[in-house]
Amino acid sequence: MRRQMSKYDDIAEKLSGAKLPDVDFDAYYKAHADDKQKLKRVVDYYDELEAFLDNGDEIHGAKLPFPITHNKFRFRDGEVTLWTGFNGHKKSMMLGYASIEFLKQNQKVAIASFEMRPIKTIIRMAKQFCHSGTGDYDAVAEFMGYCANNLYVFDHYGEMNPDRLLPVIYYCAKE
Repeated sequence: MRRQMSKYDDIAEKLSGAKLPDVDFDAYYKAHADDKQKLKRVVDYYDELEAFLDNGDEIHGAKLPFPITHNKFRFRDGEVTLWTGFNGHKKSMMLGYASIEFLKQNQKVAIASFEMRPIKTIIRMAKQFCHSGTGDYDAVAEFMGYCANNLYVFDHYGEMNPDRLLPVIYYCAKE
């Protein structure tokens, strides 16, 4: 027991010299002033609870292009889904295919692919949309007209600092 206490004493001694960061509490409270409105009474959810009891746990959101997933998985508004993996494993191709299905469901889609330049993403998706192996003018024009107001591409190629990308993700999820 004495031996363990010395470990704790060591930790306490090391921490005693630590300095807490300066926090501007006034700025914090101003920035989060509307948070208190998010604190609600349980009875405020009565209508939602009643609807849930009537309808069960319905799955909502955009469907993937694979019918087997329709009753198991959806992309819901305000949520962010990240698909990660190694270069060349066809993430962009699969997401392009899924994104076209989302567009068919009148969903907004934002793509950030740091392995492909935006023009390559757009051409690939136009080919997928038109079921064509070539990216001819007609296919691209048809695709552009189809998704003009619902498809967004983050124009960045190469490495990305997460601190720079995070606000973009928040914006896309919210807007």
